[in-house]
Amino acid sequence: MTALIIGSMLGSSVVLSPGLNAGSASWLTVITGLAMASPMVWIVIKLTGDYPGKTLVEINDVILGPLCGKIFSFMYLWYFFHLGAIVLRDFGDFMSTIMRVTPPSVFLLITTALVAYLVRNGIEVMARCSLIIVIFSFLLLPLVFILVSNNIDLANLLPINSIGAGEFLKANYEVTIFPFGEIIVFTMIIKSANDYSKIKRSIITALALTCMFGTIFNVYVISGLGNNLATATYPGYEVIRRVDIFGIITRIDVVGATADLALGVLKASVILYAVALGIAQIFKLRSYTSIVLPLGTLMFLLSLIQFNSSIENFIFHERTYLYYAVLFQAFLPALTLTIDRIKKALAGRTARASA
Repeated sequence: MTALIIGSMLGSSVVLSPGLNAGSASWLTVITGLAMASPMVWIVIKLTGDYPGKTLVEINDVILGPLCGKIFSFMYLWYFFHLGAIVLRDFGDFMSTIMRVTPPSVFLLITTALVAYLVRNGIEVMARCSLIIVIFSFLLLPLVFILVSNNIDLANLLPINSIGAGEFLKANYEVTIFPFGEIIVFTMIIKSANDYSKIKRSIITALALTCMFGTIFNVYVISGLGNNLATATYPGYEVIRRVDIFGIITRIDVVGATADLALGVLKASVILYAVALGIAQIFKLRSYTSIVLPLGTLMFLLSLIQFNSSIENFIFHERTYLYYAVLFQAFLPALTLTIDRIKKALAGRTARASA
């Protein structure tokens, strides 16, 4: 579970590098972004802890009733589905910058096929794959840091107060929503855990390790790019692409891109699994596997048509997604938890009165 959360949180964030709008102070945004996301994480832990063995769809039915619960569940599932399409498109655009002749639709189709295959094999297979991918990513980061050390200038990390407080808070908010706020997807996954007593520790450990990785990654990007940070489309990839040691060790950007793609496939798999399982539970299907391929196809089509170019994708991330996603990551879960607390308080008062 820990590895699955880490892989999902890193996912497209290692490609898009959220929080880098803060300039030389960007390495701080990951830490403060996680702090700002802590209420969302607490809500996820409380909801899943109070109703062990249930997914968010089932929790909504218990707390809100069959009708309102399904309305809320459909809203969440739309968000998960849309998020999956966005993740696929992020990696389609990213791979297109590496192999410019190949159309993005080819990368999208291949990635979607991998995602659907992984989801059909089940959550345990996904979790075991995530362990390999996450360990590989954690080993790759210091190796890359060493290889690009001749291009690293730690002076680029200063001054910390290079931007105003308002812009710094905006960069923090960006990291809060993407990736940490996307922990809400795991309300559909946590029920699969064998030992519920370790769930809280797994979530906290995963987010702490993600924060550590993200902070080091941002340090590596800022110190490697410096003044070129604002013009880099994919900052992390841009730094690793510059590795050239005596003309012998070059083109290791292929290794970095492979790791990025593996994390992206993992994240999209978690999301597609959440959508398929949720729909199967709402419509009382025997298994979710029969709808994985149709849902994957629809997700592929949405990823293909929702943006005309990668520029539109970036604009959507910056101007729309940050405010659209907060409804599903914070507002709806907080409302559900509040209703649950009120219902329990009223039930307790009624029980005391009758006694």
